[in-house]
Amino acid sequence: MAELFKINVIYSTSHLVVPKIVTGILIILGLIILVQEFMKKKKEGTTFSFKDKKFFEENYDKIKFWGSLVLFVLYIALLDILGFLISGLIFVFLFNVLFAGTKNIKSIMVSGIISIVSSVSIWYVFGTLFNITLP
Repeated sequence: MAELFKINVIYSTSHLVVPKIVTGILIILGLIILVQEFMKKKKEGTTFSFKDKKFFEENYDKIKFWGSLVLFVLYIALLDILGFLISGLIFVFLFNVLFAGTKNIKSIMVSGIISIVSSVSIWYVFGTLFNITLP
């Protein structure tokens, strides 16, 4: 019985644990959503169909969606080249500017401050306190 509560950590593969847990949780939540939809349609007396489902809302913000996608891909591509701190400063700033409702000097200054504080804080906490190397 005591063996059930023992955890053997293999450090060469321990980085794979969290993604597997998150994937499992997402699959379970996705199945719960599907079951809820089936039950809702059954209660209404209709059948479930993917034809009436849409991936995007009708009037979604195309600039924010595609801008986020492009920024995220660029961030990943430049992470090894520029390193975590410089990439973080640039892309957190650009994400903030993209999602800020206004583009005046005050919102740009706030985006810059958020970029500096968040990137440097994460870099310091992980690099110094936790001794985890960042790219």
